[in-house]
Amino acid sequence: MISSTLRLRPLQAVAPSNRLARTERPYIEDVLDAYRDLENLTVLALGSSSWNPPEKALSKAEKEIFNREIHRYGEILGYPPLQTELRRLLRQQGIKMDKMDIAVTAGANQAFLNVATLLTDAQDDVVVVAPYYFSHVMALQLCDTKVHVCPFDSKTLQPDWPTLKTMIEAHQPKMVCSSRFPISLQSLAHLHSVIVV
Repeated sequence: MISSTLRLRPLQAVAPSNRLARTERPYIEDVLDAYRDLENLTVLALGSSSWNPPEKALSKAEKEIFNREIHRYGEILGYPPLQTELRRLLRQQGIKMDKMDIAVTAGANQAFLNVATLLTDAQDDVVVVAPYYFSHVMALQLCDTKVHVCPFDSKTLQPDWPTLKTMIEAHQPKMVCSSRFPISLQSLAHLHSVIVV
């Protein structure tokens, strides 16, 4: 016989994953903490501004809130009309793309996380060229990769090419990530069968 009363344990906090515990704290959080108590401070950091969306956007959102379609799951590869337009623009440049070749994301950070999740496995080595976006390193840490940061030459502001070559040879990374030099890295990465992101 099944009891009609169900006894639940008190809700307890769930401990974060080890991957999350090993992930660096975003630098912007430290900056915001340092200046939080200042009066008349306007923070222009990404996602932190106090500006409201334009009135036109708010009134459009207000009208659309009752549209049942916006409350359903969207296409997994993104908004179909945007995909179609992107394929059309790429075709004009001689690049043929199928529907499955383009994924539209909510932004560059989501796109980078998707790429890192799809291309790396836990404990894969990844080289990140400084200066880098902290969110990229955090995404790689959340994917449980081993991140190696290549310094840059402070005089030329270019990657430290000899160090980068040594790092690629020593770690044989799955990916090399650079927010500034993807074209320059292509020949070096090609020699070592490394993906440049």
